[in-house]
Amino acid sequence: MIYIIDTNILSHANRDHFPIPKNSNFWDWLKVRGEDGEIRIPEWVGEEVGIGTDGVPAWLAKNKEVLLLKTSDVYAVIPQVVQAYEDLSENGIDEESVEQLKADPYVVAHALILGATVVTDEHGKAGRLTNYKEVKVPHVCAKLGVPCIKFPRFLWDLRATLPE
Repeated sequence: MIYIIDTNILSHANRDHFPIPKNSNFWDWLKVRGEDGEIRIPEWVGEEVGIGTDGVPAWLAKNKEVLLLKTSDVYAVIPQVVQAYEDLSENGIDEESVEQLKADPYVVAHALILGATVVTDEHGKAGRLTNYKEVKVPHVCAKLGVPCIKFPRFLWDLRATLPE
């Protein structure tokens, strides 16, 4: 199984659960999962975390060779992912607004191409979605048939390899 990691997973893991300076075992474990081909992180996620000052950008830069997926690998399916946003939003989405989605379409696109599972802590509201900003990664994954799980489920799935 391959897991595609969303930006919020890295940010929340560092801020709320496993701060890099105090929990290097967790971050080393993530790197090993990348070396084993179990997790991947889209370049766009790297761009999003790159604006932070919390230690995640430096960790990701140091490990980019084993973790990052090239944006160009998903250009062919980005229109399909953007169309899902269009279909899910009552008011649609215009070209300028697509850029405001940042890494999200690329997270889904990489999972779509690789037959992978998205790991995100985004919460999508139920019911009618009136504009594209209400459309979250779990909505798009469901629309496209891409498996999508939260961080605790990811840890549970990989529990046998978690560091002590």
